Amino acid sequence: MSEVIVLRDVSGSMNLKTTDQSKKDYLQPHLDNLIAKYRDKGYKVTDYDFANGISKDKDNSLLAPALAYVAKKHKRIRTVVLGTDAWLKDEDLSIIKQLNVPFITIADTAVVQNQDLAVMSVNNNRQGYRNEPTLIRSEIKADNWKGTATVTLKINGKQAAVQKVIFNTEYTQLVDFHQRFSQTGFYSYSVEVSAPNAKERTLNNNSFPGAIEIQSEKERIIIISDKPGWDNKFIIDAISTNPRWAISHYSAINGQLSTGNKPVSTLENSNLSVIIIINNGELRLGANLANQIQALQAKGIGLLYQGAPIDELNSLPIQKSNVSSSYQGFMRWQAESQNYPMLRIDPSEQANIPPLDYYYVVAKSGTITAITMDNPQKSPALVLMSGPTGKAIAIPVLNLWRWQMQSSSSSYQKLITGAVTWLGNLSTNNFNALYNNSYFRGESVNIRLRVEDSIRQAKLDINPRLEIFDPENKSVFADYMTLDGNDFGASTSFSKAGTYRFEILDKDSGNKTGGKFYIAESSVESRDFDYNLPLLSWIAWESGGKMLDQNSLPAFTPLPPTREQVTIRNEIPLYKKWYILSLFILSFCTELFFRRRWGLL
Repeated sequence: MSEVIVLRDVSGSMNLKTTDQSKKDYLQPHLDNLIAKYRDKGYKVTDYDFANGISKDKDNSLLAPALAYVAKKHKRIRTVVLGTDAWLKDEDLSIIKQLNVPFITIADTAVVQNQDLAVMSVNNNRQGYRNEPTLIRSEIKADNWKGTATVTLKINGKQAAVQKVIFNTEYTQLVDFHQRFSQTGFYSYSVEVSAPNAKERTLNNNSFPGAIEIQSEKERIIIISDKPGWDNKFIIDAISTNPRWAISHYSAINGQLSTGNKPVSTLENSNLSVIIIINNGELRLGANLANQIQALQAKGIGLLYQGAPIDELNSLPIQKSNVSSSYQGFMRWQAESQNYPMLRIDPSEQANIPPLDYYYVVAKSGTITAITMDNPQKSPALVLMSGPTGKAIAIPVLNLWRWQMQSSSSSYQKLITGAVTWLGNLSTNNFNALYNNSYFRGESVNIRLRVEDSIRQAKLDINPRLEIFDPENKSVFADYMTLDGNDFGASTSFSKAGTYRFEILDKDSGNKTGGKFYIAESSVESRDFDYNLPLLSWIAWESGGKMLDQNSLPAFTPLPPTREQVTIRNEIPLYKKWYILSLFILSFCTELFFRRRWGLL
């Protein structure tokens, strides 16, 4: 018998009211009416509740697992009737097309003019830094309401900042909070909107949770040069685009290091990541400063050197040639440059680099010359070194800043920031977790892992295991992550609010990473009002079905089921019986015997 499957959404959002009744109460009589119509036509109707799949966990709405369960259990489905508001959290609904049966969806298309204030989203960097302003940006929406609303930032449940927002003609507004944190740690926060004179249908969407991790210090970048110059300025501008880097600028004249007019005897190495040296032609480091720099390199601090070569630093990947004058020429990218992401510059962009002042140098043994000049000797223009004494890049070129002036893109900035990132990467393997800092209760927690080698190529020959711990430090999830494209991933959801932590470990390599995220008290389902009409319409269209509303539901009549003719045949497979085969062979041989005996052959 042909079957009709009815799927009723019982997730939390179905209890929210659209007009004077909940969506669940609105759909109930219409679904019962459709079931009666299908049964009258001779269909077998099977009714299922779904929320997080067939599971009745009301903190999430996942249709795809429910459809997979139904498809496995029923083989003669002719129609699926879907009673849902369609605020689904599925990442992939391709199973609707794969089932190859029409879907009947139901929706209330009446327009209701309800007043409503809502915090639609909050955004911030995953990490901030102690005593520095941290931007928390929120999007506030006002439906059918005008006036002054109060937007409040609460950190760990306590009020931290308040702003007033006037809604007149704008539908949404962005509200920015610049918050300073005096202590390191993991902070949960929420942004709330309120207005005493707003007659809202609900307050469930008046707040939005978030979280941020505050670290002690930024990574420090030291710039040492002989005198101010345009190369100095443009390198500082490029590095300043990354908020996790703090820049310190020093002058080195006749071996004396100073900042401003204050002499400095020792380079501070706390949180130091990279040293940048720019020689405009008059740099003299002196033995003491050169030894300090080389000692820091030995500890893994990266070195970026630009300008005229010097003999004081033995750890440079270049050395002077017998030609001391500077010349002008164009840069030429070599095949080796493609092994380094920061050097993968589009050829059309390379053509924008104007003639540069360069010095003839000699690349040391064991280094890689990625860029040369266009002279007959192909003298090195960018040389890389990675070894026991740390990483280093040497660019015996001045006025590279002119490239930025000739180009409308940010290729110069990407080269400088990419080089600093490569130099500051102490590990030969990048083992990085990708995740959000906060989630609603019941929302899918997706954690991804990106593993790269020293030149940022994806590394996929690992078997990482993810383990998540709840606020009481009990293990609540443990599984191996699966490969998805160039990343590894795993997902789950939690109904208990609080701060969770996770660890990802690859036993073979010993690489390990982790992080924290916050599960809010509010459920993701408590914000899903009305009906997701575009998705309901798409489901009907994609499956070849129909979307019904309050006007078309009474006139809808299902087609009668098609009659199926089943032919049953009973066959006796004589060829499978050994004695039948033996009798045939015996008869054939007997006939041959007598024919030969009687002379008939």
